[in-house]
Amino acid sequence: GEAAIPPRSLILCADWCNILAGITLVISFTIIMCTFTFKWIEMPPGSTWHTLMQVTMCAEGIFWALAAGMLTRVNVIVNNAAGAVGQVIICFGGIFFAISGYYDGIPGKVISLGYIFAPGVVVKDCVAG
Repeated sequence: GEAAIPPRSLILCADWCNILAGITLVISFTIIMCTFTFKWIEMPPGSTWHTLMQVTMCAEGIFWALAAGMLTRVNVIVNNAAGAVGQVIICFGGIFFAISGYYDGIPGKVISLGYIFAPGVVVKDCVAG
């Protein structure tokens, strides 16, 4: 029989979510780089830079999770199990990035559920302090 063809709208929507995820990732990590690597800006909690970093990191995770969820469906439609599994893994990665963005934008907090559900805990260099 003929191979199933996924809806073009599903593919385009996943593509746009991936593009938006990439843009928001670049914004977030540029702010982090400018703060911690080059010390060009300061990012105290509640500042405009901190809020922008947090919002863009959370948005990046949401967009990546949405795109991966849609691409999982595309892979199921075309009967590509390996591709579907890969996209599910990426989807969970996006969910964890969204959570880390929501809770202060620190990806290190997703190494433990304790860090995710304890937003007041400070994580620096993957060591609780």
